[in-house]
Amino acid sequence: MEEKGEGMLPAPSPDITLPSCSLAQSLWALFTSSLAISLVFAVIPFCRDVKVLASVMALAGLAMGCIDTVANMQLVRMYQKDSAVFLQLPVPMAVLMLLSKERLLTCCPQRRPLLLSADELALETQ
Repeated sequence: MEEKGEGMLPAPSPDITLPSCSLAQSLWALFTSSLAISLVFAVIPFCRDVKVLASVMALAGLAMGCIDTVANMQLVRMYQKDSAVFLQLPVPMAVLMLLSKERLLTCCPQRRPLLLSADELALETQ
């Protein structure tokens, strides 16, 4: 029998059950969290005190965490054992795709400059 070392967690049980949450409840949580984030970003310019700003930003972080949690829970519910691919792969791939589209990857040479040279810009404006 192996001993658990410091910082090692026990293996998760294969019979993981998700809390019973209907799709309607998940959509309502996503809607209210999105609305809260929108309101927070509308209120931020009017925060004159750092403590108020910190609490408003904490509310935005809570809402973003709620969105992440509900979305991950629905992915696990839909794809079960195959959900790891959706939880880990899309974000880095999407970031790489966007970076390559904007030609911001340093490992890929740029085919054409992102900005027009001063001469080309002067010709286009005349």
